[in-house]
Amino acid sequence: MTKTITNNQDFNPEKLSKRKRFFFKVGAFLLVLVIIALVEIVLRVAGYGTAYPLFIASEVQSGKMVMNPKVGEKYFFLTENATSGFQEPFDKIKPANTYRIFVLGASTGVGYPYPNNGSFHRWLQNGLNITFPDKNIEVINLSLTAVNSYTLLDFAKQIPDFNPDAVLMYAGHNEYYGALGVGASNTLSDSPGFVNFVLALREYRLFQLIARGISNIKKTVFPDPKDRESLMQQMVAQQSIPLNSDKYKAGIHQFEYNLERILEILDAAEIPTFIGTLASNERGLKPFISDTINKQYNATYYFNLGKKAYDISDFGEAKKNFIQAKELDQLRFRAPQKMNAIIRAQTSVFKNVHLVDSYTYFENLTFGNIMFNGNPD
Repeated sequence: MTKTITNNQDFNPEKLSKRKRFFFKVGAFLLVLVIIALVEIVLRVAGYGTAYPLFIASEVQSGKMVMNPKVGEKYFFLTENATSGFQEPFDKIKPANTYRIFVLGASTGVGYPYPNNGSFHRWLQNGLNITFPDKNIEVINLSLTAVNSYTLLDFAKQIPDFNPDAVLMYAGHNEYYGALGVGASNTLSDSPGFVNFVLALREYRLFQLIARGISNIKKTVFPDPKDRESLMQQMVAQQSIPLNSDKYKAGIHQFEYNLERILEILDAAEIPTFIGTLASNERGLKPFISDTINKQYNATYYFNLGKKAYDISDFGEAKKNFIQAKELDQLRFRAPQKMNAIIRAQTSVFKNVHLVDSYTYFENLTFGNIMFNGNPD
């Protein structure tokens, strides 16, 4: 027994050979992995947590699939903030003579604040049914309120398995404040690669357990009395994001990084994809937050210049100033012009991706080519 104690006392990892130390570290690492795997298995067997497939089998129609009403929980972490989309049934096995279209988007795609009648996918389906009465047209809207390109990239990875004939995409206004965006209250990092890695971990029950624990602690320490009516307001963590600031550039990079991967996936699957440029109210919406120190960066200053130019019918000057006001607005609920440049550039790279220049279309419908909806105060 004395000999055993002596041997233990003489044991020193530093005296081990490099090879033995290497195997010792590998063994310790593998032991940790085994423990993690066992905990994961136990949690799954016990029924803890959930998977987050984009589609699930319909509970009311045999052979049909619907959008998973809980899929939004993957991106919001706080389940009470998670949004759900349309549960529009479609055939699990696509029948002959069926043309299937998926719509990717956020609040605009949902039709907010008029989802029952305002969503463009309903108008599109109605028009296609009239134009092609001999075909079975499916337009399945996968849009969710308050999400951005992180969610759409995750959806895009699952879409090819369901044999769409086309994908329509309109997104970008929520890039800063949508779920996991660089300015959002649940942001994780300015690195899109890291955020997408964390989203992959969300499928694991152990990670869900840890995330739920952190969430419960946060709610206990920082109770939130806000209601659901102002979800996007709740999502805003960093209100002031000046033009060309580090956070502004991070949002641009986030959009470009994720959009490129979305289009790569859909193009590789040879799915015709139609992506729209982004339009917003230029003349009828005052900037939310302006730089009050430097006039050259003051969004309200340029907005007022635009109004004055518009009043004397100098529409070219008015347009320029209204755009500058939008670009300088530090509360980034409207997509910067840079995002439209990214969309145009990306569509030229992939052969199955097609540009829908909705910005120019709406611009040409408005007086003086200045987009407007409502009266500025």
